[in-house]
Amino acid sequence: TEIYTLSLHDALPICCTIINVMNDFCNLPETCEAALPATAIVFELCDEDLHTKIYSPGPPHEQLTLKNKISIAKELISTVAYLHEGHDPKILHRDIKPSNVFLKRMVEGLYLRWISILGDFGESKDFEHEIMTNTKTSVGTFLYMAPEVHGRHGKARYSQGADAFGLGVTLVELFHRFRKMGSTTTGEDCDWGLPNWRYAFEELSGRDVWDKCFQPLDIPNDFKLYSWALTLYSRDMRCNVSQIAKILESNDLPGLEKYRETVFKLDDYEKIIK
Repeated sequence: TEIYTLSLHDALPICCTIINVMNDFCNLPETCEAALPATAIVFELCDEDLHTKIYSPGPPHEQLTLKNKISIAKELISTVAYLHEGHDPKILHRDIKPSNVFLKRMVEGLYLRWISILGDFGESKDFEHEIMTNTKTSVGTFLYMAPEVHGRHGKARYSQGADAFGLGVTLVELFHRFRKMGSTTTGEDCDWGLPNWRYAFEELSGRDVWDKCFQPLDIPNDFKLYSWALTLYSRDMRCNVSQIAKILESNDLPGLEKYRETVFKLDDYEKIIK
């Protein structure tokens, strides 16, 4: 596999990944014809990925503002909702995380805007049914992986809820830059490294997950609630991304707050995986 940066006529730069070349070529940057016939993935050239931007933000004028983060969050919610409900066939990404979100720099007057593009569909699957259980191998990245796809009982259970969980953790990391592992801690719950914060879901009760994992985070209250709803331990209790997209459109945050109170009333909901 080789990756090239191309510019076709006056169009924007693109990336071209050659994955199956059937003849010799050596001049792809100068001419596309030299690579034919070949199988290629062509995609827009982006500036960097979200994980890099979060932990290596660059000079002040290029750092993500709160407005940038809210825009990226809305774009990601809309994108995943489209994959789950709008695209034909429906698609499960199965590895949503900041390093698979690519950013493109756009200058609008005096302001710098970052456009988010969800990429790396190497683990993705199209699906017809709500739950896909025809695999015994868990794919994805553990810190962003839903509990039901850890491969318990010999089968990983992929559904829209698995993507929702990865998106929820990604939104938290977007708004709240976790300290890197190995750095000193301030002693505050909100300063946990991402692994410790994520592992806490396995041990805490439902109310404690909200109080100890989400409440201390420096995140706008609405996106704090969206992230919590997308990362509920139980797949059956977890909101799907399309639901969150509709709440965003209708601004029905009170309805989601009522749902949170309902969840709090259920005993040990986070240990129930159906």
